[in-house]
Amino acid sequence: MGGANHAALVQWQRAEGPLRSALAAFEDSDIPAWSGPAHLELGIVLRHVGKLAEARTAVRAALATLTQHRSPRQAEARAELRLFDTLLPS
Repeated sequence: MGGANHAALVQWQRAEGPLRSALAAFEDSDIPAWSGPAHLELGIVLRHVGKLAEARTAVRAALATLTQHRSPRQAEARAELRLFDTLLPS
């Protein structure tokens, strides 16, 4: 089962590894249109498993790529980043 499927089932710990693998494959293959959403999904998973600083970094990377590709998921990434304003110091 893939990372997105585990995340959909709220199996956050099980989602992290497959999402990291998928993201690495997208980045190695230079497919930013896919790595943006993968960064976002990984960031969400990392937030749920308590890796907040790393999660924020992943979501920031996601937003940059999603914005560059004019993805409708930009709004989701921005909303996710706003969560970190309350969870982490700047």
